[in-house]
Amino acid sequence: MSNLRAGVAVREITPPVGVDLTGYGGRPSGCTSIHDPLYARALVLAEGAATVALVSLDVLGISFALRDRLREHAATVGIPASGLVLNASHTHAGPVTQHLRGLGEPNDACVERFFTLTCEAMTEAARSVQPASLSTGRAAVRIGHNRRQHLVDGRTVIGRNRTGAIVPHADILQVRRRDGSPLATWFAHACHPTTLGGSNLAVSGEFPGVAARAVEEMGAGVGLFAQGCCGDINPTAAGTFDAVAQNGRTLATAVVDATASLRDVEAPTLCSHLEVARLSLQPPPPRDVLEARIEEYQAAADDGARDCVDQGKQGMLDAPLQWTRAVHDVAYANGPAPTTLAVEVQALRIGDVGLITMPGDVFADVGNRIEAASPFRQTTALAYTNGCHGYVPTAGAYAEGGYEVDDAIRYYGSLMFAPASEGELLAAAVRALHSVAA
Repeated sequence: MSNLRAGVAVREITPPVGVDLTGYGGRPSGCTSIHDPLYARALVLAEGAATVALVSLDVLGISFALRDRLREHAATVGIPASGLVLNASHTHAGPVTQHLRGLGEPNDACVERFFTLTCEAMTEAARSVQPASLSTGRAAVRIGHNRRQHLVDGRTVIGRNRTGAIVPHADILQVRRRDGSPLATWFAHACHPTTLGGSNLAVSGEFPGVAARAVEEMGAGVGLFAQGCCGDINPTAAGTFDAVAQNGRTLATAVVDATASLRDVEAPTLCSHLEVARLSLQPPPPRDVLEARIEEYQAAADDGARDCVDQGKQGMLDAPLQWTRAVHDVAYANGPAPTTLAVEVQALRIGDVGLITMPGDVFADVGNRIEAASPFRQTTALAYTNGCHGYVPTAGAYAEGGYEVDDAIRYYGSLMFAPASEGELLAAAVRALHSVAA
């Protein structure tokens, strides 16, 4: 038995019927039913004076303001900011906890309840640590495909790219009590939880929720799902709740089957580090072009309001107008446009395993390249962690265009990352991993 101690706790964070869902635009109303509950799950690991917390959240993403508040609370129970992993499953059937233009409005009471319950989960996990052992490994599994399909006319659309990058495995950390029984199984995989599509109005944890519950039903302790770099990966089975169940159970079965052959970590040293990367931004459009777009989008938004379109359609008309105004303000109202954005990269060492987390909608091959350059025996790259700035494509994707490169930034922020950002992120991630490896 090592000196490792571990605690786990769960809180239900299901929102009430009526609140807006997020992840898709054009939804005509708030949610109309609850298909399955949402949870905040916290796993705290302590070894000597070091403490880390792996928190799994059944939401699309969290705002940076929520991140900061959760960090403040975590510090009161001994969890440092560098060791707090706030990973969102990225379900597209959850409430708004990170505001994206046109993709639903946050409900203040719901957000505050989410914050309180997540704090409760972290506190209980931190205060219930007990002697534990740790084992790690990787399971071969695939439930998704690369979605960036390149058409003969040169366009890139969301479809199926049979040769594009994917992440064909799930990484696993299993924590056991002194008596050998499973306390928790944390597992990470990379696939967009978009099985249901934008017409769905029911609250759901999507396939990550199914997978976590199935892991528990199979006797592997509390199941905690972590989302990997799935910016360009969609589920292959899609369209229905039956497909959600298929995806989740396929993932869970692979994870639980692999627990029989996990590798014990004899000395589970814990270490964490935050690295700040300066990622390059693309320049803004010329001022006259931007102002012409503002006029165009304003007219479309006014037409929608005059025609009394539903809230979803109006949101999709308002989003490009709000975005172009934001770009105008950043580029021309307050001095020169910024050329870089500060982005946190987080590295954790858990024994001989490395975790690298990024606050973005990161492409699969970016995560794969980081893992390949890591000094650790096994490295897991996570996206949608501690907030989300938007899509981080590979450098080669910019010439191909498509939704992730050309359009998605209007929902997230102002200026889009530039092609150089992939290399800058990779360099920062490798620096962070070497820091904790040392």
